Amino acid sequence: MDATRVATVMTPFPYSVDAREDLRTALAMMKQHGIRHLPVMREGKLEGIVSERDLEVALGVLGERDPEVTLPVWSVCQREPVTVELDASMVEVAEAMANEHIGSVLVMRKGKLAGIITTVDVCRAYGELLRGKDLPDEPA
Repeated sequence: MDATRVATVMTPFPYSVDAREDLRTALAMMKQHGIRHLPVMREGKLEGIVSERDLEVALGVLGERDPEVTLPVWSVCQREPVTVELDASMVEVAEAMANEHIGSVLVMRKGKLAGIITTVDVCRAYGELLRGKDLPDEPA
């Protein structure tokens, strides 16, 4: 596996959520698919990203006030998410994630959402690279 390029590490064609969708619906979608980040779309265009943590915090506050109240994903998502192009290097992505203190980066191809890279993907790729190298023994 060539773990140096985004295309080989990313999850292609990620699930996404419409900006008008309710927070509870978005969280249920994440749990159904076993994911923790959802790109947020508005009229077919990438506009943001929302994390499971964002939703849980917002729903925790909302639930304490009135469990019947609904809010759209747009009200809590991070707007202008960090993106990279499909041909970006994983070094660039890992550095961006570390520097920005973020858990995911969205991958674009010709202005369209093509994939997502999360910290889990980065760790998996790094593990594969390390597996191919001899590491020094731990000190006794």
